[in-house]
Amino acid sequence: MNAQKLIIAAILATTGLGVANAAEPAKTRTEVINELKQARASGELGQHLDFVFFDQQTAGSKTRAEVAAELKQAKQQGLLAVGDASYPALPVATSSRVRSEVKAEAVAARKSSGSDRDYNYGG
Repeated sequence: MNAQKLIIAAILATTGLGVANAAEPAKTRTEVINELKQARASGELGQHLDFVFFDQQTAGSKTRAEVAAELKQAKQQGLLAVGDASYPALPVATSSRVRSEVKAEAVAARKSSGSDRDYNYGG
């Protein structure tokens, strides 16, 4: 008895699905193309792109001349990167002493402090 009820329920369910699908008539190719064109024209669909963008006009707060002046100033100050992967050049450090003076100072400091004891672990 239960099997008979299940079979009848399954038949009614599949019949109901067929009727529900048949209620909406199929569209022709031209109808679909016209809907697509309308959607593109209204901005609901992208213009042959993978994304949708909206045409939004924004008002700039600076004039073109002001932006050009800022760019020129930044170039003169070296604040702009030369390419996509480089940074602006760093200023070169200058020394007030020559190499021989620094070397002599290091040798004298080493002799006077006995720093060899601190770093000579092997012997």
